[in-house]
Amino acid sequence: MSTLPITGAEPSLRRKVWTREEAQRLVDSGFPNAEKLELVQGELIDRMGKRHPHVLWHNLVRQWLMNVFGGNFVQSEDPIDVAPEDMPTNEPEPDLIATTKSVREFTTNPKPDEIRLVVEISDTTVKYDRTVKASLYARAGIQEH
Repeated sequence: MSTLPITGAEPSLRRKVWTREEAQRLVDSGFPNAEKLELVQGELIDRMGKRHPHVLWHNLVRQWLMNVFGGNFVQSEDPIDVAPEDMPTNEPEPDLIATTKSVREFTTNPKPDEIRLVVEISDTTVKYDRTVKASLYARAGIQEH
């Protein structure tokens, strides 16, 4: 089990670094609300409930992307793959993505070279999205907007 010290905490306190496989086992085991967790840098992040401004902008941007790329090329809040070195502890779920092939053709998560655009809609998580998640997307060669 990998653990990391908690920043600013006593040295004896440790936290669990989750892998994609462990996170999937939580979902498969029926762990309450596990499907609402996003794996980023080994941490399970609660994708909190959406406030009205987020829902409004998500719907507006989704519709725009569907008009630009076509409805079959836009996915909403689905997991994606990232750079190979980041794969073991990351499976982000951006608000929206535009892909290079139809959603019907995917049998696994879209890979970086199958993603045209990543969109994160933020109000309360802007700093996190522009730093942690943006660097994760950048290392994979994905453009975030």
